[in-house]
Amino acid sequence: MKTLSVPDMRCEKCVANITKAFDSAGIEHKIVDLSTKTVDVADSFVEKACSVLEDIGFPASLK
Repeated sequence: MKTLSVPDMRCEKCVANITKAFDSAGIEHKIVDLSTKTVDVADSFVEKACSVLEDIGFPASLK
């Protein structure tokens, strides 16, 4: 698993939007954590996750 920092994640609606976008993109094995503003994804999904997050307005970087 890799951890992505998502500093613009601010509320449960953000978590829901990220989760929905990941589900639509087929990104599995994810943990979206609002309290730490992070997303954990399987190593094989890091690039795709970053791209999806960018597309929905949540720029992310490896933590």
